[in-house]
Amino acid sequence: MSERSGIPGLSSVSALGVVLGTLCFAASLTPSLVPRPPLVQGALAGLALAFGYGCGVLLRAMWLWLQLPVLTDRVRHGLVVAAFLLCAVAAGLCLWWSTGWQNRLRALMEMPAVDSAGPATIAATALAVFVVLLVLARIVRALTRRLSDWLARWIPRRQAIILALAVTAIVFWSIGNGLLVDGALRFLDGIYAELDQQFEEGSPAPTDALKSGGPGSLVAWDSLGRTG
Repeated sequence: MSERSGIPGLSSVSALGVVLGTLCFAASLTPSLVPRPPLVQGALAGLALAFGYGCGVLLRAMWLWLQLPVLTDRVRHGLVVAAFLLCAVAAGLCLWWSTGWQNRLRALMEMPAVDSAGPATIAATALAVFVVLLVLARIVRALTRRLSDWLARWIPRRQAIILALAVTAIVFWSIGNGLLVDGALRFLDGIYAELDQQFEEGSPAPTDALKSGGPGSLVAWDSLGRTG
């Protein structure tokens, strides 16, 4: 019989998920020349955190499904607490260093430095996005379990689980498809529009009168954007 640590809420937390989520979170903070306002960077970091945590939860579920040896509750809860503490420190350091990472890349490209990457805004936004995604994932899991329990009355258990997963996925995809696709397209369009507005000073204007921005053109050369 496994020992109980008495710490509430830890039985459903994956230590591996916390570690993998933090690694993905840190990777999302690596510098980029594509404009990333703090809110956008925070949303990306939250998605990366949720993805890494989800991978850890999936690996844990596969381990349990294969009925491999598991740790006692007390030892596993201790690992979760240690993972939380170490990963919180690592995430904090990455947020603290993110401005320096970005400015080193900008210096190599001879671009002006940024005052701050907005670590507080990034952290708050990432946490909010992660919590929302975690809640949605648990709602999906609860609905899948209820549906599989109902289907198991008529078909074998494993077939019921697979069918319940398929039905739940189709339902949620049908609900969120339009919203997710439209949101992603608008998000990408906003990023590239902001990047295109960063006109490179000193870029030579065309001398051909048949080209936009050239002699006699109805549009000014510096109004065409970064990519013309």
